[in-house]
Amino acid sequence: MPYGPPAMRELIVGVREFLTEEVVPTVEEPLRYHVRVAIGALALVVRELELASSYTHAHGERLRSLGLSSDAELAQAIRAGMFDDRFHALRRMLTTDATERVAVSNPTELVARNDG
Repeated sequence: MPYGPPAMRELIVGVREFLTEEVVPTVEEPLRYHVRVAIGALALVVRELELASSYTHAHGERLRSLGLSSDAELAQAIRAGMFDDRFHALRRMLTTDATERVAVSNPTELVARNDG
């Protein structure tokens, strides 16, 4: 929509760019640190907007592949020992879930782990 309001992502990216390009160079510590924290929070929100829906859907599919419908059922099944004989399938699921969560919250950590 060429004349409609900007999308939420566009607004957040615009604010993040303004802070990065215009504010950070003009302020000194400790305010600069807090502005960078705000920039990081905005980047996280953008990743959340871009990835959360597909990751949530994929998580649900992984739960269903294990015969479950919720995280509460998963926790209960783990406590009950229902995955003792399917540990590798459970580990794959949990590893994928954790990787997707880190991809949203701190993707540079994934790069650091893969490089190191």
